[in-house]
Amino acid sequence: MSLNNIILELKKNIYLIIPIICIPIWASLVLISTQINPDYAGFLYWDYSIWYGAGRQIFRDPTKLYDYNYGYDIGYTWTPCWASLFAISLSLIPYIIGYFLLYILNVISGMLMIREYNRILILANIRKKSHRFIFLIIISNGFIIFNVFIQNQNKLMIGFFIFYILRRELECRISKIEKNLKYYLINYGLFVFVLGMAPYFIFLLLIYLFEEIRLKKLVKKGSIKIYSIVIVMFLLQNILFFIYPILIVKFLEGFYKNTNFFIFYLYEWLRFSDEQTTQINIIFSIFLFTLTMLLIINKKLRLEQKFAYFSIFAIFFSLFANRILTFLLPLTLLLFLPFLKQELKGKEFIKQNKILLIGLLSVLGLYLNINPETIYFIVLTILPFFNKIVLMFLINIRWILLLIIMACSIIMLNLQSFCLKRDFKQ
Repeated sequence: MSLNNIILELKKNIYLIIPIICIPIWASLVLISTQINPDYAGFLYWDYSIWYGAGRQIFRDPTKLYDYNYGYDIGYTWTPCWASLFAISLSLIPYIIGYFLLYILNVISGMLMIREYNRILILANIRKKSHRFIFLIIISNGFIIFNVFIQNQNKLMIGFFIFYILRRELECRISKIEKNLKYYLINYGLFVFVLGMAPYFIFLLLIYLFEEIRLKKLVKKGSIKIYSIVIVMFLLQNILFFIYPILIVKFLEGFYKNTNFFIFYLYEWLRFSDEQTTQINIIFSIFLFTLTMLLIINKKLRLEQKFAYFSIFAIFFSLFANRILTFLLPLTLLLFLPFLKQELKGKEFIKQNKILLIGLLSVLGLYLNINPETIYFIVLTILPFFNKIVLMFLINIRWILLLIIMACSIIMLNLQSFCLKRDFKQ
């Protein structure tokens, strides 16, 4: 391929390249910040420290996997699968080398996640590149992405897997491709692996598992084959649960005692004790399970819509939402896609899509959100005359306002669509 052709190809796909490049830019910004800001000096000792120590513990005494503090304020709270993976990889090499290998892997995963989301938008019939760019630039920027790298978390990796699975499902449905054993092994194998990295995804797995299985076919041969694949995959990835059953009890205890659970949009207003946090977490888990069952029963909604509706409810009614906004928000954005009026241009496009664009701006605000101290400092630096009490009130209520705008936009778009359909029928 000639240089001119390469340049032409880059120009043609600039809408995708810019959001993809944003991921390594944020990753680089984090590395720069750790050198400038002393508050980030301990960045090497956050989530990765837990995983690294847990991986080493696998070879020492796996029965004590959940018993130790591995260098952070909480112990290991994931399934044995993730620790076992570390045990045979990054935990075998020097700490700092493993840390930056995972860091690079997270950068690559984030870039692949954006690429997969773009393919989902194409399959969802978002035809114009400029329209896809709007969604892609939102999910690739902000302090939500910054925080993933500052803690060297695996959230972008999970996002890539989830969107990869969802994209394959859309392709099969649209192209009417028949699913074979290899397809199920890949998709369900990846989904079970995602549970190892984020146990909260058990609800989405249930929705996915029963998407094609009707209630009348729960014990049919085809259904039993799918159940078997999920069970075998889980057994293979978490064999330590079954070799040492005590780990199941310790995992559940640690998971529900995790003091990092909180209602993120109220945490600056309300504080809960550890006991209250556990009680609220159980209540919300029951609610999310009930919602999951309702989505499973509903066969009118498509899989991506079910994932999206679960995501928006999880944002409001779960104590783990703050941990996985990285992909709860992109999934929620799928609810806006059917209402995008793509045929319009310029001012008319903005006018006819104003509710949708307001909703997207609210999500962008959630992504860009920074800590209250920084907002307070910036505003008072620019506007020193601003009332400090009013400013703190606005800062503390920002999450609630943005979430309300997002939810109201989705409700209004659905009501608008319902009214149009009703008028058309009449």
